Amino acid sequence: MRDRGVSAAGPRNRRQWVLLFSLTYVVGFVLLASLTTPSSVSAVSTAAGSLRHGDDEDVSGDEEEGYCAPYNGKVCKRFINSRQVWYSREDGTGGWENEKITTALFDDLITDLPQYCRPAAEKLLCAYAFPQCVIKDGTTIRLPLCYEDCVATYLQFCYNDWALIEEKKERGDVIKSRGHFRLPNCEELPRYNKTAKPPICSHVGLTELVSEEVTYDCRMGNGRFYLGTVNVTNTGIPCQKWDSQEPHSHHKPPLVFAELQDAENYCRNAGGEEPTPWCYTTDKTVRWQACDIPLCRKCFGVWVHFGK
Repeated sequence: MRDRGVSAAGPRNRRQWVLLFSLTYVVGFVLLASLTTPSSVSAVSTAAGSLRHGDDEDVSGDEEEGYCAPYNGKVCKRFINSRQVWYSREDGTGGWENEKITTALFDDLITDLPQYCRPAAEKLLCAYAFPQCVIKDGTTIRLPLCYEDCVATYLQFCYNDWALIEEKKERGDVIKSRGHFRLPNCEELPRYNKTAKPPICSHVGLTELVSEEVTYDCRMGNGRFYLGTVNVTNTGIPCQKWDSQEPHSHHKPPLVFAELQDAENYCRNAGGEEPTPWCYTTDKTVRWQACDIPLCRKCFGVWVHFGK
């Protein structure tokens, strides 16, 4: 949900205590798991390249050898598809111990997440637990998460739920996964570069445009991919620029979304949280408002606007 002050037309108010957790700035929905005995080693490794054992000792991921192979598990099959994933040679189970831990993390932390957060959390966890594997100059490399996906999950899709996850861990309500997980700093992750060969990070695509749903004169559904130039609210207030912090400071939605690139002060619904495109306003007394973007209708397979 958006960070905002008072608006009668706004979405649901955020739990106030969540703000306390945002100050930690350990971001990204990346989970690290291991068994409880010091001798047990999980193939799950952090995006920064470290591996945590049951005794919480960190060892360098750069020293760990791995290999590329197809993913043959179940919990992440719909997200990984046929790409090669990285497996640790230190995991004698061929990835099945990692599969068991990831399944436990789903049960402990993912299942109860709300619908807006859960899809992003599932994709990011699977990309983290079973990172994309590439071979460069004869070296097998596990790819970290991408900065954009990490930021989008923490600051947009799962902003409210981040503190709940931390609270759940503090209470010890993470029985199946043994409670061993930590949250990395998104700022340390590489930026996605679609022209890079081989790729430099395990791209989930949470911030990418869906070209079939891009519209300019009207909106499909909630207008997640509306890229038009309407720049006033439904009451006629001019919109504030997305990259400006005046008159209203904000951090949602984060600028990693493709919808916000060169968006000036145009109405947007980056991340698709609201029922219609919206904007922060230039009126100091009105933090944000929805915009009046008409719904599209389909004509001969094309979404068009016929007027009100």
